[in-house]
Amino acid sequence: MMEYKASCDVTTLLITGVVSLLFALIIFNSVRALIVAPRHIVNTLIHSLIILVLFVLLAASYLGTARYYSVDATNLTICRYTGNEKIKLSDIQSARTLSAGEMEGTVRTNGNGGLFGYTGQFFIPKIGSTTFYATQRRNRVLITAKYGRNFVITPDDTTIVDKLKRKVTAPL
Repeated sequence: MMEYKASCDVTTLLITGVVSLLFALIIFNSVRALIVAPRHIVNTLIHSLIILVLFVLLAASYLGTARYYSVDATNLTICRYTGNEKIKLSDIQSARTLSAGEMEGTVRTNGNGGLFGYTGQFFIPKIGSTTFYATQRRNRVLITAKYGRNFVITPDDTTIVDKLKRKVTAPL
């Protein structure tokens, strides 16, 4: 089995830092509001809900982030804190790197756009609906499955493309 790191780039780290700091300030103010007016039920509900929602957003974004990718004899595995996503090599039609030009006009349709990474559903005009398991804005690898789904991963080492091409074309 071969493992490929999934490091965050500077943009992802900046977005994560700024959003985390903003969330921390909002949570701090909500906790302070709870301390100031502890018996006011509406105040308690609103600020408790704010704290809960922000913690859930941070936790979900972090737990859904790709930690690394691995390729073994039968699967490409996207290793995440919330569980691994496996794509059978026999289901992969192609794997290739994506250029910046091909990413132009990409729209997030249901996902996370930079907090600990780029995960979820995105629409790439030249490709279509695509599931991202990315941690950076470089080294984008497009994996097209035979059943019509597209995936983008961003390993630090793009030799994963060659490995996938060899595994996909080799008889199992």
